[in-house]
Amino acid sequence: MEGDIVSFKHHGFMLSTKKPKFPSIFRVRKDLAWDDVVNNWKEQKPTATGNIPMLSRREREREREREREREKERERERERERERERERERERERERERKRERERERERERVICLIIITCSFALENASGKE
Repeated sequence: MEGDIVSFKHHGFMLSTKKPKFPSIFRVRKDLAWDDVVNNWKEQKPTATGNIPMLSRREREREREREREREKERERERERERERERERERERERERERKRERERERERERVICLIIITCSFALENASGKE
């Protein structure tokens, strides 16, 4: 009946006219008056998912350019992270080399101590035999 408030179903909207595709009445809303509809109205911005067909060609190109820039920035960040990891690996290698050098130095000190002990022992034996 004319003037009734209804809920309806549809299958999306037409791109050019923004009219609902294949609308069908879901139910007549006897629980609502027109004043309720007017008071509860909220302006909705159209939202799109996926390929954003509502953008103009220029806007889509700008969006693609922004996405390319974001991707370049992500790649630069990945490269910076790889460089930081290479630097950490170089530092670990330098630390391993320092550790090996300390070990070699300790080994030289042990050899020197053994030589000194051997020489002392030899001197004691030589002076005791005389």
